[in-house]
Amino acid sequence: MPAMTELAQVGKRQEIADQIFNIQPEATPMLSLLKKSGMPKQMLSTWQSEVYPDIASTGVVDGTPVTTYERIDRYLLQGYAHYFRRPWAVTTLANLTEIAGAGRNEAGHQLKAAMLLIKRMIEQQILSGDDTQADSGSVGYEMRGMGSWLDDSAQAVLPVDAAIRPATANIYTGALASYTENSFRTQLESGYTEKKSALNLVGVVDKDLKAIVDDWTNVYPVASSTSQPRTVYRVEGNETYSNIVSQIKFSTGEASLMLSEFIDRDTSDGTADTIPGNGYFIDPKMWDLCYMSKPANTNLPPDGSGRRGYIDAVAIARCFNPLGQLKVDCAS
Repeated sequence: MPAMTELAQVGKRQEIADQIFNIQPEATPMLSLLKKSGMPKQMLSTWQSEVYPDIASTGVVDGTPVTTYERIDRYLLQGYAHYFRRPWAVTTLANLTEIAGAGRNEAGHQLKAAMLLIKRMIEQQILSGDDTQADSGSVGYEMRGMGSWLDDSAQAVLPVDAAIRPATANIYTGALASYTENSFRTQLESGYTEKKSALNLVGVVDKDLKAIVDDWTNVYPVASSTSQPRTVYRVEGNETYSNIVSQIKFSTGEASLMLSEFIDRDTSDGTADTIPGNGYFIDPKMWDLCYMSKPANTNLPPDGSGRRGYIDAVAIARCFNPLGQLKVDCAS
């Protein structure tokens, strides 16, 4: 009688690992970085900013009266909050079926995924170049993204006053391959002139810009007489090769670097920017994130189709004063 072999067995159960794997579901560094402030009461938010002017310091002639008077002007900044929503649904039978990693709670798994995606949506909008806009009946409210806040030209909607827009020299728009230490130094010096003190920034950059910065201190096999190496390839211990620049320091300021894959994406469909090399070097003290409504789930009434609901949130990222902050938006 032939022996039963594994290949000839009938009725074998399918072996599926009891986990569901996702890549970086919570990678939203900007949501963690920005301080959280009070709850706005209207979709249109308004706040104030001011700039200390350059002033004369000549001596006053004794015995002369005060004949002219001056004041520090304030500027209004405005922006609309943004309504985010992510629906989810699971049919009745799909939720009753036991799934590896989810058990008999597919609805719970889909709800959790929707909550994580809402966080990504908010992160993506903050790191976009989108201008703010009001609800038109066909297009919804949008918050202004960092790329628009740090423009040197007037925005189309609720424009930032020219007195507090960053200088053109704060913004790099050249080719990614040409972005050098001197490029960043020039930006820092411009921001230093605006702030009148050394800058302390956080650089949120894409992987392509970070790779360029990582190579700034490398030695390549051939060094010309006009480009002498400053350091060598960095080696930690005997076995680890490290090629990371996490902090940049110059006399006029410094920046710590963090990566995000959500910079300058197409917010209409979430696809990545086709031209790599984007980053915002921000002063975190000049920003906050306000929730009119924090991300929360609403279950919809049963209609026989299964469990369903949506996650929604209303938020606005506010820049108190764009001066002294930098932007890299590389050209092709």
